[in-house]
Amino acid sequence: MNFFQELQTNYDIKDDTIKIVEMHTCGEPTRIIVKGYPTIKGTTILEKRRYVKENLDYLRKRIIFEPRGHKDQYGAILIKNDNENGDEIADIGVLFMHNEGYSTMCGHAIIALGRFLIDSNILKFSNDGKVRINIECPCGIVPTFVDTIRLSNGRLQARSDKDVKFHSVPSFAIAIDVSIEFKERKIKFDIAFGGAFYIIISIKELLPLLPEILQENYHHNKIMLENFKFITELAGDLTEKCRNSKEFIQEYIIHPDNLKQDLNFLYGTIITDDIYNICIFANREIDRSPCGSGVSARVALQYAKGILPLNQTCYYQSVIGNDNNKFSGKVIKSLQLTKEIQAVIVEVGGKAYYTGVSTLIIENDDSFQEGFLLPN
Repeated sequence: MNFFQELQTNYDIKDDTIKIVEMHTCGEPTRIIVKGYPTIKGTTILEKRRYVKENLDYLRKRIIFEPRGHKDQYGAILIKNDNENGDEIADIGVLFMHNEGYSTMCGHAIIALGRFLIDSNILKFSNDGKVRINIECPCGIVPTFVDTIRLSNGRLQARSDKDVKFHSVPSFAIAIDVSIEFKERKIKFDIAFGGAFYIIISIKELLPLLPEILQENYHHNKIMLENFKFITELAGDLTEKCRNSKEFIQEYIIHPDNLKQDLNFLYGTIITDDIYNICIFANREIDRSPCGSGVSARVALQYAKGILPLNQTCYYQSVIGNDNNKFSGKVIKSLQLTKEIQAVIVEVGGKAYYTGVSTLIIENDDSFQEGFLLPN
């Protein structure tokens, strides 16, 4: 099947038809918009992100929300970009969108985009083998590495049997063993940045909030699977509580780069259990993958705690993961971001697969042109 052929429709529809390539990374979807999105104004990628938020948000709702999408849908808007960012030049830019708005980084989508950008021939590369693509995200340029083969027709094709890998923006632990009152109990967690800010908390911290029978039968990952709804609600409640605390945000959710104040928001909570985790982000959206930026944050935190040394690979799975659906993560470089903050560059790897091609249409008399979400 040629995923990149033009799709035609005979419906009497509005002019703004949107064409999409659908992919998943360890089960987490990415809708890559390939046609129909308006021109985005702005010079820098953060300016473009603000423009989209203020002027084109109806399209996010149309693409992400029901009935064309669902609450846990995810999207990527490609931006042709040759702007310099520091010492590097981006090959292409991307904006990420979800049920709440626009993220600053998304590792699972980067992995999908790495494969797509090779297969679609949108970008031209003279070399084959391992190809580097500099993808500019709102958090910075993310070098992405794709194993390829050259076909007989001269085009490159990404190897589906090899992990796409990316190098994170500088990632760091911002706070360790933060203690707060939650559900009438004291709990402790860590905060780390991997392109976005996350609360990272062990399932063991939340065990006292579970029924006693569940505490007695604790087993890695099984407890999160069997009590998925309850645990994800706890994570959503914790994120909401901390987001609503002005003191918490002012103390912990501050990126040291003054030019990146758009990054100063708490993206979500990651509940960990050995190599497993559940990431609940945005408006209680549940990541099916181990979460790429979350893995960057976890690795940075483990490095800061002395658990994971330089160049040692660790593997991470979501609750639906297995040996074939996991992310790798390792620290490949340490750097002093500020006088107070020691940061690392994390290499994250994983596989993405195509699931289809979609043409999203809007009929003129459709009352759900911007879609809807059911309440939590």
